[in-house]
Amino acid sequence: MVHESHDDPILALLHNGVCRAPASGSPWIGLIDGKSINSGTIIKTETFPSFLIENLDKDTADDIVQGPQGYVLPGKAYLSRFSYPNTVSHNPIYAPITTDHTRPSSLTINGRYPYLPAPNYASTPISDFINIKDPSQNGGYTIHGDATHDDTSALTSALAYAASRNKIAYFPFGNYRISSTLLIPLNSTIIDEAWATITAAGHFWASPSDPKPIRIQDMRFTVLDVLPGAIILEIHAAGTNPGDIAIWNSLVTVGGVRSASGVTSSCTDSKKPCMAAAMGIHLPPTSSAYLENVWNWVADHIAEDIPGGGSNIAAGRGVLLESTKGTWIHALGSEHWWLYQLHMRTAEGVMVLMLQSETNYDQGDHAPVMPSKPWIPDATYDDPDFSWCTSSDGRCRMGVGNLVTGGKDIYTYASASWVFFSGPGRQGCAAGEYTCQEVVHWVQKPPENLNMFGMCSNNAKVTLRLGNGTEIVTKDGFTGGLARQWW
Repeated sequence: MVHESHDDPILALLHNGVCRAPASGSPWIGLIDGKSINSGTIIKTETFPSFLIENLDKDTADDIVQGPQGYVLPGKAYLSRFSYPNTVSHNPIYAPITTDHTRPSSLTINGRYPYLPAPNYASTPISDFINIKDPSQNGGYTIHGDATHDDTSALTSALAYAASRNKIAYFPFGNYRISSTLLIPLNSTIIDEAWATITAAGHFWASPSDPKPIRIQDMRFTVLDVLPGAIILEIHAAGTNPGDIAIWNSLVTVGGVRSASGVTSSCTDSKKPCMAAAMGIHLPPTSSAYLENVWNWVADHIAEDIPGGGSNIAAGRGVLLESTKGTWIHALGSEHWWLYQLHMRTAEGVMVLMLQSETNYDQGDHAPVMPSKPWIPDATYDDPDFSWCTSSDGRCRMGVGNLVTGGKDIYTYASASWVFFSGPGRQGCAAGEYTCQEVVHWVQKPPENLNMFGMCSNNAKVTLRLGNGTEIVTKDGFTGGLARQWW
């Protein structure tokens, strides 16, 4: 039996025999912050595995691991870190490794990463809520939520009203249109019905050289029009404890849906991909945020029944993470952004668990427009300029999944970055494996104390490129994983 505790952030294995026995295939398995209670062997396998066990308590003497060719990791009360992977700069590349893990105290609660449930208001009295659309509750403001009227001023005032009275702001289902940055004040708690949407529209975000944020949490948010200056979600606040500033179960979408009609109607030509937004999510140095189950998506198709329309979209940057005060990300999907999906830039104290990313489908060997075009790289954000590629190399000029530029104390677990196509119309890649993209993960400047586990790729020639020019080339013959994956 597996027990997940939110009071104590652990994964507990209770009263099991063998806890995990992979018999075939090549999954990467991570057991992080676990506790084995009255249970037997944690992992038993006759195949060559790829896994990590980190920060494990165990109350029986049974073996922790029984691996191939008679390998045994004996039982012990505490295991700091044990991995059985392919490892960069290790000789041999594939081997079991036992080391001590170190984590900064700013990232942990009692030595473990925080895992915080989304708030549940079942027992909260109705008097603690305000309906954001009801003038009798929201301070007397008229808010439409009909995608037509500009709700910016009224929403700003109503949210300030709710925060000043310690009320929970409830958004009924609707499309709340704004024409300038919506500032969510500190002490705000927001819940919504069925992903009620905040939609940016208008000329305020029209200039790509002067991007401006839309600040909001715990919602679904998008852009109505092509807005090359829109930073869709930006968090500046930092709380005292992990989760004081938090987002759960939320979406950023660009195009593909009815609420983004200006994008779907304009972005129909792969030779003129739309600069529909500057950035999906920005976590600047001042921020400290907890994100769980967040999907940051640029449309690769029309997801609703919309007549006509297209999804040839070159939205600039996926997630730019620059926080130095502690960041925790549990399950992030960041897909189809033009320059990169996740960029950790001079960030400090970061934990990323389960990143899923995809390269934009209009990029590759047959792309009529290749990055960085149509964007001009912005040195403010350390945008990649693809100067390491020749001007005509479409396989090299593709947005990367993970980009790391300096920083300190970076911990990532399970990053799956996929590339499927080589240009518009979902064209297939060249014959043979690993031919869709040149590089999918890139550590441009190594941070101090970088820990990366479970780095996965699909159809990329180079799974990981290091700043010194070292390339971890995807190839047949790696033990302990699909050849197209590197662990």
